[in-house]
Amino acid sequence: MKKRLFIAIELPDKLRTELDYIVDQLATVGGLKSVKKDQLHITLAFLGDTDTARITSLKKIMNKVARLTHEPKITPKLLSPFLNLADFRGVWVPVETTPELSNLANILRAELINSGMHPDSKPFNAHITLARHRLQRAVGDSGTKSHVDLDELQSLLKELSHPPLPSGLANTITLFSSQLTPQGHIYTNEHESKLEERE
Repeated sequence: MKKRLFIAIELPDKLRTELDYIVDQLATVGGLKSVKKDQLHITLAFLGDTDTARITSLKKIMNKVARLTHEPKITPKLLSPFLNLADFRGVWVPVETTPELSNLANILRAELINSGMHPDSKPFNAHITLARHRLQRAVGDSGTKSHVDLDELQSLLKELSHPPLPSGLANTITLFSSQLTPQGHIYTNEHESKLEERE
C-alpha cells in the first residue's frame, strides 16, 4: 500500500492566527479555493507516493533530524500571487529562507536520500499556500479553471499586507499523508518530531 507523503514544518501560533483571518478574506474572492486553516504549513520535503512500510523509517529520520537542528525563525514576507497574474495559480506567502530554515530542509533531504528515499529534487522554496485557483469539473473533464477577478484580488492583497505578518519560532516537523478528493486535499498527521529549543 502507498500513501502520498510530505514532511512540513508547523507554523508559529501567532502567525497561524493572522493567516486564519487572511484565509477567511480570500474565501470571499470568486474562483479561489482557500486552504483549510488546520492545513497551513511550509513543505520541507515532498516524497510523493511512498510505500507505507517506509513510514517507520521516516519517523526515525525525522526524530534524528529534530535532535540535530534547532527551532528556525519563520519570517513571512508580503502576500504574493503564484507565478504572475498572467498565469495565476493561487495565493501564497513567501517566507525568508534563513540559514536555520535552509539547514533544516537540507539535513532532512540528505537523510532521506541516504536512506534510499527520493524527495522532490526542486530547490527548497519556503512558502505557505493560502488559496488555489478553483477548478470546475464536469463529467469526463479533467477540470477547467474558474474565473478569478484579479483586480479584486490585487486590491485585497494590498489591504491584507498591512500590518506585516508576525515572525516566530517553529518547533515541530510533521509527516503528512495527502489524499486528493473532490472537496480538495485531506491531510492526515502521520508523525510529529519536536525540534531542539534554542538556548
